[in-house]
Amino acid sequence: MCAENQENIDSRPKILPTDDYMMAGRESGRDFAKTSMDFLTYGLEDRDIDKTRDFLQTFFDSCRKNDENRENEIVKLKNMIQKFGGINSLSGNWEDLAAETLILGADSMFTINVALSQTVAGKYILTFSPFEILEKNSGHYENPIFAEAFKKYIGGLMKLLDLEMSKDDVRDIFEFERRLANITRNGMIGGKLTTLGEFKTNQTQINWTKILKKVSVDKLPDHQTQINLTNPYYFEMLNCKIKEVKPATIKNAIIWRLITTFSQVLPSKFEEPLNELRKTMKSNAKFENRNEFCYKQVTTHLPMVSASDFIPTYISDESRSNISEIYNNLKTVLKSRIQKSSWMDQETQKKALHKLETMKLRIGFPESLLDKEKTLRPYEKLKLSNNSFLENVWQVRKVNYELEILKLTEKSDDFIDWPTVVHSVNAYYHLHTNQVVLAVSMLRNPLFNADLPKFFQYGALGAFIAHEITHGFDTQGASFDEFGNLKNWWKPATYQKFVEKSQCFIDQANSTVEPRTTKNFDGLQTLGENIADSGGVQIAFEAFMAKMRESGEKKLKLEGYEGFSDEKMFFMSYAHASCDHMESHKVSKRLKTDQHLFGEARLNNALKNFPKFAKVFGCKPENQMVLEKEEVCEIW
Repeated sequence: MCAENQENIDSRPKILPTDDYMMAGRESGRDFAKTSMDFLTYGLEDRDIDKTRDFLQTFFDSCRKNDENRENEIVKLKNMIQKFGGINSLSGNWEDLAAETLILGADSMFTINVALSQTVAGKYILTFSPFEILEKNSGHYENPIFAEAFKKYIGGLMKLLDLEMSKDDVRDIFEFERRLANITRNGMIGGKLTTLGEFKTNQTQINWTKILKKVSVDKLPDHQTQINLTNPYYFEMLNCKIKEVKPATIKNAIIWRLITTFSQVLPSKFEEPLNELRKTMKSNAKFENRNEFCYKQVTTHLPMVSASDFIPTYISDESRSNISEIYNNLKTVLKSRIQKSSWMDQETQKKALHKLETMKLRIGFPESLLDKEKTLRPYEKLKLSNNSFLENVWQVRKVNYELEILKLTEKSDDFIDWPTVVHSVNAYYHLHTNQVVLAVSMLRNPLFNADLPKFFQYGALGAFIAHEITHGFDTQGASFDEFGNLKNWWKPATYQKFVEKSQCFIDQANSTVEPRTTKNFDGLQTLGENIADSGGVQIAFEAFMAKMRESGEKKLKLEGYEGFSDEKMFFMSYAHASCDHMESHKVSKRLKTDQHLFGEARLNNALKNFPKFAKVFGCKPENQMVLEKEEVCEIW
C-alpha cells in the first residue's frame, strides 16, 4: 500500500498487505478445525444417548491408540495381504486384487470414481484417472540417488512387516512404479469422453469387465454409458506396458501400494522408512501429531457425519440473511458492469446477464445435514471397534465407495460435492451447476462478522464472494452456460476481444517476480485466478460504496483505526483477509503448480488494476501501485 497522505497515522507503523501480523483469511480454518478436533480429543458429550457422537468418538479413539496398542494392526494388514495371496503369489489374477484394493482406498495403477459430467449438467459419470504418484516430482524417478533411496523405502516397509522380498523383487516394484510415473507425467492434459464399450474394446490387455464387476458397476450398458478418461494417454500406454510386466510384479506393486496407504495406521516405527527417503530428498515434510492425523481421518472418511454434529451450530439465520444480501449486492454491481461493457455485442451481453441472474448462492451446508440420523443411516450396520482402526477404516471405505457408485443411478437435484466443502476453508464457483458455494469456516472471524462495519464485511468475505462470482466469467467459466453445460454462448468477435483482454493479465503476471525465488510467475497458469482477483475486489468495493450510500448508516470505526477513512479500511480488510503464510521450501513448488499468484504479488497485481486504490491512498504517479492507463488489465 502507499504510505503517503494517510490521515492521523501518528507513529503507528504502516500496514502492509503481507505483514505476518496481519495473517488471517484461510488461516482461520485452522482454528475452525482445531475447535472441532478438541471436541473429539477431550470426548464428545452425550455420546451415550447420541448415536452420531458415539460413532464419531469410537472411530477417532480407535485411531489414537499408542504404539503398543497398534501392534495388532500389523496382524490385520498381514492377514489382508495373505487374503490376496501374499507376496510373489502366482495364484489368482491382479485385476481382482486391483479392484479390491481400489475399494479400500489404495489406488494401485488407477482410480475409478464418480464425477459430474463435463458436458451434461446434473449427470454423474464414471471417471478413470491415473494412480497418484507417491513422489510428486515424477522426474525424480530418473535420479539414481532417489532410485536407491526409494528402493530402500520399499524394502524397509516390507521388512518391518516380515514380508520376504528379494532385491530383485524390490527393483521390479520400483521399475514398475517408475514406468507408471513416466506415462503419467507425459500424458495429455485434459480428459476424453468415450463409452464404456469403446474403452473395453481398446484395452485388450486389461480385463476391465472383471474389475468393474468387483466394484459393482458391471450392470451399466457398455455402449450407452459415457465415461471420462482424465488422462487418455496414460490408459493407452498402460494397456501397452502392462503385458511387459510379470503378473507377480504387478501383484507385488499393488500390495506395496496397499501397505503405503495404511502405513501411518501402524506403529510409529513404520514412519522411519519414509523419513529416511525424505532426508535423502532434503524434504522438510513431517508427520502430523496423532490427534491431527486422527481428526483428518474422521473428516476424510466421515465428512458428512462429522459435519452434521457441529457445523449447523456455526451459522445463524441472521448471518445467512446478511451474507445473501451481500451476494445480491455484488451481483447487482456486476450486472451494471456487464451492461456498460462496450466490448460485448448485445446478444452475448444478454446471455452473460442471464447466466449471472441464474447463478445461485449455497451457504455452508445442505439442509439434509440438519438430520443427523439420516446422515448416519448408511453406516448404521457397521460395527466399529475401539480395538482396530484399520478394520474401522476398511468398513467405512467400503460404504463410501458404495455411496459413490449409487450416484450413477440415483436421482438428485443437488450436485455440490458437499463432503469436500463442509470441512474446507474456501469458497468455490461450481462450473457444472452455476453456483457459488461458501464453506462454513469462511463465515466467521476474520472473514465475516455481522457486528463489524460494512467495510469489513465487503472487504473481506464480500471480496471472496465477488471473486467466485467472477469465476463464472473467467477463461474457464466463459465456456459453460447458465445450466452448467459445456457450451459456447459467445459471438466470435466478442470472444476474440475477451481473449485479447485476457492477454493483458497473462503479460502482467509473466512480468511479475516472486521475490524469494526471483523467478517470474506463469501468466497462463494463473490467468483465471488473476481475472477473478481483479474483478472481485472492484465489484466488492463498488457494492460497499453503494451500500453506504443507500443505508446512510452511521459510520462505525474500529478502535485504533479511527483515523482511516472507510475506503481505506475496505482495502485494509481486503489485505487482511487475503494474507497467507508459506514456508520457504514450498515456494518453488507452488510457483510451478499454483493457479494463483501468492504473497504480495497477488494483492498488488489486483490492486494495481484498480485505479481507485491508488487514489484512495494518495499514491504518487511514480509509485509501483500506479499504472499507466494502457497497462491496466480489466475485463469485468
